Formats: sequence, structure tokens, C-alpha cells
Amino acid sequence: MHYTYNDLQLLEQTTPKAKAQIKNGKFTFNKSTEAFEFVYLGNPQSIENEAHELKEIVFETVQPNLKYLDASFCQLEQIVIKNCPNLQTLYLNNNQLKSIRFEGRFEKLDMIVLDRNQLTELDLQASNFPDLKYLYLHENQLVDLSGMAELFAEKLVDFNVDLKSARKKRC
Repeated sequence: MHYTYNDLQLLEQTTPKAKAQIKNGKFTFNKSTEAFEFVYLGNPQSIENEAHELKEIVFETVQPNLKYLDASFCQLEQIVIKNCPNLQTLYLNNNQLKSIRFEGRFEKLDMIVLDRNQLTELDLQASNFPDLKYLYLHENQLVDLSGMAELFAEKLVDFNVDLKSARKKRC
């Protein structure tokens, strides 16, 4: 997860193009987005037109170049991440996510940020995330992470999980 100055310039150039494709709260990864390497869809408060408020992201086709996706501070409640063989960084913090599912292997994904959502469960199989080093799950309603025991024990360098709210509910 090393990004250069040129990468940041690409992110800045791609952002208006990506946000312009949000229609009725939905962004679709398809043939027209295959060239995108860096996609920032976050912070809809900065967009005056409410039609651009992001509520759904769909992956219709393989996105061979996508390395970085940030859809933080949106209105997402669920998402299925798939067709991203080169994804390295995923930010989905500060949404309203109740469900997130990853389909397939994510060979290069090394950072997932899901802080401040409404997730109660999450299942990430270590074998599908061979390069995952950073996982942030702070301020969710996670109850059981036993399905990710291998990931915590062997793979991760850094993680943040807050299970306080889950303990309070059981008492």
C-alpha cells in the first residue's frame, strides 16, 4: 500500500469523473469504469445535488485496474465487493453498513477500513486475503468474530476491533 504523488494526482483527476456517474444514489462499476485505478466517492455532503448521495455500489464487470476505493461518509447499508483482482485499499468507514460480503480472492488487498458502521457480523477467510495486513472495525456492533480467527492469528499486522457494545448487549 504505497501510493506515489502521481497516484494522488490520478485520484484527484478521477474523482469528478467517478462522482458524475452516481445516478439516483447508485454507482455502478462497469465497462466505462475499467480504466479507473483510484476511485473516491466519499463525503456526499460536499455535493449539492442530493441525487449524488451514494446509497449503493454495484460491481457489474471486472475492474482490472482498480487499486483504491474510498466510499466513506456515504449512506451505504450493504455492499458486495467482487471483480477487483488488483484492489489494494478499501475505505468504507462512516457509512450505515449492516452487511458486507466479499466474493472471490483478493490477492493484493492489504487494507480494509470499516470503522463506524452497523456491522453485527463479518466473515473474512484468511485464504481469500493473503496480503491483508490492516483491518479496522472500530465502532460497529460486532458480536462474533470467530470466523476470522485465522486472520487475526496469522495474517494481520494491525487491527482495531471494538466489542464493547456487543458485551453490553449480552449482559
